Amino acid sequence: KTNVSWKTLKLLPFYNSTAANIGISWWSHDIGGFKGGMEDSELYMRYVQLGVYSPILRLSSSFGKYYKREPWKWDAKTLKIVHDYLRIRHKLIPYLYSEAKKYSSFGAPLIQPLYYKYPETYDEPLYKNEFYYGSELFVAPIVDPKDSVMNRVVHKIFLPNGVWYDFKTGKKFPGGKRYVTFYKDEDYPVYAKTGAIIPMAKLDRDNLNDVSKTLEIQIFPGRSNTYKLYEDDGESLMYREGQSFTTEINYYYKENDFSVSIQPVEGVEGIIPTTRNYKIIFRNTKFTDNVQVFKDEVNVPYRRYVDDNDFVIEFDEIPTLSKIFVYCKGKDIEINAERIINEDIEGIISDLNISTELKEKVDKIIFSD
Repeated sequence: KTNVSWKTLKLLPFYNSTAANIGISWWSHDIGGFKGGMEDSELYMRYVQLGVYSPILRLSSSFGKYYKREPWKWDAKTLKIVHDYLRIRHKLIPYLYSEAKKYSSFGAPLIQPLYYKYPETYDEPLYKNEFYYGSELFVAPIVDPKDSVMNRVVHKIFLPNGVWYDFKTGKKFPGGKRYVTFYKDEDYPVYAKTGAIIPMAKLDRDNLNDVSKTLEIQIFPGRSNTYKLYEDDGESLMYREGQSFTTEINYYYKENDFSVSIQPVEGVEGIIPTTRNYKIIFRNTKFTDNVQVFKDEVNVPYRRYVDDNDFVIEFDEIPTLSKIFVYCKGKDIEINAERIINEDIEGIISDLNISTELKEKVDKIIFSD
């Protein structure tokens, strides 16, 4: 029965890691805190954000009409942020289900603490709560309240070796380094590895146990990768009798030359829809005319457009037993997206509750030669 407090929130990533240490992956907490304390919108949002990137998301509290676990009991801003994160959680179900299959088959926990690969961080207070969230994502939980002057959390993180991308913004972070980052209420430190493939569902279903008719695949640049999407009926034990389906997604990366193949590997017909709609999102990629989509070596119609810094290709009603190949090529289409701390500082200055003239003076001092 956890107390409602920042102190409790700070302990939760540690407990998730401890559970992984003894082979327990699906561990839950009372998101928002169970009893006592004081209801606080910022604390509630950070609880929910951690819950979204935890094995089990369970909003819970003691009996009492003044505990606010339902998002609609809060103000409009809190409701919007929590609503957006709960939608992310449900979109991640294909990814989470596939990672759960890895746990069931090979014993690989969904949560793997940073100290598995960097033992020196086991007792490091700044980084001991960080963890891998499946094979493609990495999380550095926020467990402290924000600075009231900057209206942001000043958050120190360490990223493992390699290259990482902010899952929301696409900002690029070279790994093996420590960073000072700044997070608003609506932001959370989740990173995708270079070449990450994240299969996601479309939120157009009444029953989230059903297999999604539309599959969204987010792909980050930098290196080639393979991901196996696992699906079954989501309800019965028939998967033990082989009633399941595995789809292999291959990303072939070359500079300014990206391609993706999607093909069934093994499974039983009827587990997934006979046809599917696809939405391929190449993160940090510019628009290009040089696109081809094939179904069993036959051209199929598609739609393409840019959404912020991402290049999106959509095509519909493709037989799920067919092999799909998406080819995308162009000159300088990859957006570098290196993290520039100047952008963070400019945003902080802009939000400070001081006169505009003083903001200009501070800017000139900080960014002078």
